[in-house]
Amino acid sequence: MFQQIFAILSSVIGAAVVVGVAGAIVGEALRFISRRVTNPRIAWLCGNLSLGEGFGLGLLAASFIVAGAYVAASGGGAEYGYAWLRYLVGAAVAFAAYGIVASRRSA
Repeated sequence: MFQQIFAILSSVIGAAVVVGVAGAIVGEALRFISRRVTNPRIAWLCGNLSLGEGFGLGLLAASFIVAGAYVAASGGGAEYGYAWLRYLVGAAVAFAAYGIVASRRSA
């Protein structure tokens, strides 16, 4: 029973680390692009993203990308829905950890 609990926890923590790093990279790329948008038709959508907004959107995008890479690497042995759900839970844990760290830093 404890081995199953530890297996689930390690899966969630591993997914949080993978999606957190990938989300940070994608989020920083989105922030880089959003700071260079000058067209007013597009600027209302993604103009000048903050650090939290960029990280959140990066986590969302990375959960799809990492799940697709996981399914492709498994040779089709894994289902995309299960992989996406796993990495989405990891993204939620990573965003919660970011919120805790950001709130302590500003206090």
